[in-house]
Amino acid sequence: MRRDTITGHAPRVWKVVRVRSGYDLTAFGGKEEWSVLKQVWIRDGSRTEREIQDAIWKDMEDTWKATSGECAEKVNEIRKRFPIIDKLMMNESYKRYFLTINTDAVGGYLTPKPAPFSGTAIRMNDSSICSFPQSTNARTRGFEQKRQYSVVFKELCTTVGRLKTLGDTMDVLEDSVIGLLLLFCAGWVHRDLSTGNIMAYETGNKLQVKICDLEYAQRFGKGEGSNEPKTGTPYFTAVDVMRGEWDDALFDTHKLSPNMDMPKFFYTYYHDLESLWWIINFIVIVRIPNPLAEHLIPFIFHNSMEVKDTRRTFPVAAQRRLSPILNSRVSFFAQDLGDLGKGIYDLANMLLGNNTLKSELNYVDMYKKFQDFFQGLSQHGTDWCRLTLGSHEK
Repeated sequence: MRRDTITGHAPRVWKVVRVRSGYDLTAFGGKEEWSVLKQVWIRDGSRTEREIQDAIWKDMEDTWKATSGECAEKVNEIRKRFPIIDKLMMNESYKRYFLTINTDAVGGYLTPKPAPFSGTAIRMNDSSICSFPQSTNARTRGFEQKRQYSVVFKELCTTVGRLKTLGDTMDVLEDSVIGLLLLFCAGWVHRDLSTGNIMAYETGNKLQVKICDLEYAQRFGKGEGSNEPKTGTPYFTAVDVMRGEWDDALFDTHKLSPNMDMPKFFYTYYHDLESLWWIINFIVIVRIPNPLAEHLIPFIFHNSMEVKDTRRTFPVAAQRRLSPILNSRVSFFAQDLGDLGKGIYDLANMLLGNNTLKSELNYVDMYKKFQDFFQGLSQHGTDWCRLTLGSHEK
């Protein structure tokens, strides 16, 4: 059994095999095939992971069939920029970018007991993530009725945080852009991307990305102005999401129309992509050790939703900050990640300034920038692909 988070009543994950019965532990069908059992506590009345997945599939297919309106415009733009999506939609091949659910069940209720609560739901999905001290002022919240949910996934995977080489890791992260683009097609945001839920499934001699942990996923724009606790793994959470508001210190808010107020904050596709950007930074800064980076790591990767200034400004100053601290074998990532960070921030700035954050068509460029980033890594040769990644555990 592996506990995949450090908080109480948190998800638990087991490696399991199906057997004939509780009395006959012989492998079902005579062949031992490993699967994954995950148990979580879900709010009473909330959707299960299967129900969320089914809703995403339906929204994705409905969008792809659209013949008019913004959905049709979005589909046409995606077809032009990402031809692979059209092929994936033809025979439901898109489902391979996500885990296959074999079976699931909703169980009994959690015994009522108030819990201390800091106002922030912190997820730690990968035990390979190092931990830094944090302080919170606990308060008591009302009890939310919860039920146990068990789900068995077909694929036994390796988290991207545990892959051994930089080449394999970047290949899987590159494929994750397609997975996120599929969610974009459906009109959904993930809201909890981390090194623990972008996974690699070995099929033959290839690693297939699997994006999992969809329990926090929701339709785009649904949470506008809501006061729900923040979700996400702090290391990889977008700065806006950590703050719970648009970071107007970075955005050119003076470009807003004179009579226009700052839009209410809500989770956007941009925030999922910023999480992916933080994951790439984490891999090259922390998992390829360099003594020069040790002083910076606690200020940008820390187990708290408190936003330090170093982290807040890091995306727009990434090249300058990364150049002196990256291992020489991956020094080229400084400019590439710097350009990517600035590029997506400029696009987000434009959407905020033009009050077009809800116009989905405007986000396509961001996905293209990530695809270009990964494809551009090939110009730096192949030696870096063989680099062995450290565990970075303390």
